[in-house]
Amino acid sequence: MVPYDLERQRRHELHLIRLDRTSHALPRRTRRPAPRTRRRAHPLARPAAHLLLHSLPAHLLLHTPRPLYTTQRLRPLPTVSARPPALLNVLSHLVGGALVSGRKGACERYALKVGNYAFSRDGANTVIKQVQLYLAEHPGHGVQTTDAACAFQRAPRDEMERELYGTDGDCELRSLLPYFWLLYADPAALYYGESWSFTSQEGCQQGCTLGCLLYVLSVSSVIKTLMAEFDDVLILGYIDDYYFLGEPARVAACYRRYNELMDERRAALNHGKGRFFSFSASASQHADVVALCRDMVGADGRAVEALAPSEGVKVLGAPVGDPAWCRSFLLSKQAAVAADIDEIEALTGHDHASSAQAALLLLRYCAAPRLMLF
Repeated sequence: MVPYDLERQRRHELHLIRLDRTSHALPRRTRRPAPRTRRRAHPLARPAAHLLLHSLPAHLLLHTPRPLYTTQRLRPLPTVSARPPALLNVLSHLVGGALVSGRKGACERYALKVGNYAFSRDGANTVIKQVQLYLAEHPGHGVQTTDAACAFQRAPRDEMERELYGTDGDCELRSLLPYFWLLYADPAALYYGESWSFTSQEGCQQGCTLGCLLYVLSVSSVIKTLMAEFDDVLILGYIDDYYFLGEPARVAACYRRYNELMDERRAALNHGKGRFFSFSASASQHADVVALCRDMVGADGRAVEALAPSEGVKVLGAPVGDPAWCRSFLLSKQAAVAADIDEIEALTGHDHASSAQAALLLLRYCAAPRLMLF
């Protein structure tokens, strides 16, 4: 349950928001028209400047700013009656980016408490190397990969809010609460096509600059429970991807418990993407691993799979396992990337004026043909 003072502050903020909306809803004739030569500031300009100011280190200011969570000038994003303007989205991203950059150290410290390297320098390769080294040091042990179905869309916001508030001894992220309320005080507007819209009261908005942090916050209680109950299992994570490493029986039990905890919060695991791998054939054929593959079946009919020692497993997109399998995987990936590049080159040869721009956007933002080299 959210602490009382946080709930009282949130009710106060929402009360101010209702008063502000009520004043703007008055008939136009009762309001004094603004002079045509003077442009009214965007409604988010002042909150954006305020949040950016408080995101700066205190020693760069002439005086120490007030705690950010006491501000009364914050307003939420527009309601679902109209599509948010581009300017509002730009301001929101600028504010969120500044806040996260200014508190990256606090985000990293929090994430590492739950074994998540999302905010660590070269965090993805750190996870990959740890899995490789662990399997090399413990050939009789194995690794279990996990995949949360609709991870960002189903993350509970009450967990995010509770973890952002923290405790008296651990409140490094509390100053992000006003920005969180700015985005999620009201149900998020989700759009489909040009005219259809619906609201969501859970998960993160697409493109939210706090998205990765909010998901780590939402799942932290689950991971802390697993760490307490399975202290002999190494738990590594990168945003929404978690890996369990240890003895086959303990890893299988940890995965079952993870599935139970996710079910309790109305989330689900994509069992069809779960893989157990070990360099030992006896570990892959362990009775608990075989039972796990039999029992953990997803809605699509796909189940957890135990891989042979001659194969391998993908860890954050990188191959880990038998050297011959890893080489085959990289060659197939190289062939797929080469085919994508040929298609992009063909796209630039069209006469349409925007063809080159489309090809540039594909290269800049799409996951393929990028390839992780390590």
